[in-house]
Amino acid sequence: MIPFLNFAADLPKDFFSEEEIQQALPHIKSPIGFKVLQNWDFSEEFLEVPVFSDNWYHTGTDTLSLTDIVILSKLHNRIGQNDQSDLPPITAIPAASKLSNFALSPEHSLNLLHEAKQQVNEALKAFYF
Repeated sequence: MIPFLNFAADLPKDFFSEEEIQQALPHIKSPIGFKVLQNWDFSEEFLEVPVFSDNWYHTGTDTLSLTDIVILSKLHNRIGQNDQSDLPPITAIPAASKLSNFALSPEHSLNLLHEAKQQVNEALKAFYF
């Protein structure tokens, strides 16, 4: 979105409205993201991320991919926020089925965060004598 917003910032102010920019962003972020990563010679795996990461039901390959991780991260990030009306159950998306031996649930995620917090606190203790 940043390249598009930079482009729009250079246009005359009466050329577009803020509402038009907001309406355009969801439609252009995938192709622009793809093109930027392609121009920077990113691998095919990276090129798929801007194209498919907003599709909860993207199937891709049979193995866990970078796009799957981004999809899972985006969904996980939205869990617990105010508007969850458009969120599918995490176990219903194809990316979740590619995780082996991993329980996906809010409780499990909270446990992981709690463990990570403890590990960070222990690591920080090493800096304090």
